Amino acid sequence: MRFDDKRYEIEAKMEREVPLPSWFLDEPPQIPFGDFFLRHFWILDTERPLGWTHGRIPQSKVIEYAYRLGLPADMIDLFAHVILAVDRAYLGWISDQREKAQPPKKVK
Repeated sequence: MRFDDKRYEIEAKMEREVPLPSWFLDEPPQIPFGDFFLRHFWILDTERPLGWTHGRIPQSKVIEYAYRLGLPADMIDLFAHVILAVDRAYLGWISDQREKAQPPKKVK
């Protein structure tokens, strides 16, 4: 993300107190546990109903998966909320990409 292949370059600039490049400063901050939720979102992405390549991940599958992970009971609702919110955002992005890929409609 922020460091990837430029990690040492950025760290050196920070140590020397040299201004950081705009591409580094413009990147949104990483949210705590973001990697955890994204990793499990992509696993749950495979739980979409057959024939529904871009239908929603069933909430029941998310909750079942949370139990299999061994999450504490008080974390299961949060886990489901975050995963389903990411799913809605992902499906919105898919829809936008489909619209952009459509050829423009001809006006008669």
